[in-house]
Amino acid sequence: MLDLRLLIRKSVWPKELERVENGRDAWGVEPFDVWRERTRGLTGDLPDEVCEQWVYRHFSHSPVAFLELHCLSCEEVMWSPEQFLARVGTIYGNEPMDPVHDLAIYSGNGTGRGKLPTAKALDEGAWDYAPIVLYTPGGFICPRGEHIRKDYLLIEGHSRHRYLNALIYDGKRLGDQRVFVLTML
Repeated sequence: MLDLRLLIRKSVWPKELERVENGRDAWGVEPFDVWRERTRGLTGDLPDEVCEQWVYRHFSHSPVAFLELHCLSCEEVMWSPEQFLARVGTIYGNEPMDPVHDLAIYSGNGTGRGKLPTAKALDEGAWDYAPIVLYTPGGFICPRGEHIRKDYLLIEGHSRHRYLNALIYDGKRLGDQRVFVLTML
C-alpha cells in the first residue's frame, strides 16, 4: 500500500524535467513542444497530454514527484462522473468539499471574474483535460496517516474534481468522462 507520509514532496525527477524560463515565448517560458522534445527520453511512455498537464505544468509543485516516470504505464479510460467521485481520493485524504461554494466560485457567480475554464468545459459536457489518477489497489495512507480506501489517487485535476462534485450535487447529468490511469510497473 502506498504510504504518502514517507513519500510526499520527495522528488526523484531530474532537474532537466523543469521547464526553462528564458523568454522563448510571450510568457517567458519554454513552450511545451520544445520542452517535450528535450525531455522525451525522461518521461517513459507517458502520453503528451499527461506530460503537459502534470510534469510540464506542475514540476516543482507536484507532491507526487516520487513516482519514477519511466516506471509508469498509462491507460485512457472512460468513467461516469459517479464512478470518478466514488473511486478517486485526494492526496490529503478525506478533504471536505463544499459543493455550494465550489459551484459559485467555478461558475463565477458573485466573483466578478466570470466562469473559470474548468466550469466552461464541464458545462459543455466534458472536461477540457482528462484528470490523471494513480492506481492504488487497497487505497493509500495520506500524509495525515489516514487510510483512504479509494483505489485511485488524484494526481492532477483537483479543480475538475471539485467542480464535477458540485455539478453532481446540483443535480446536473453528465456523460462519461476521459481519465488517465497510471499504474506502477
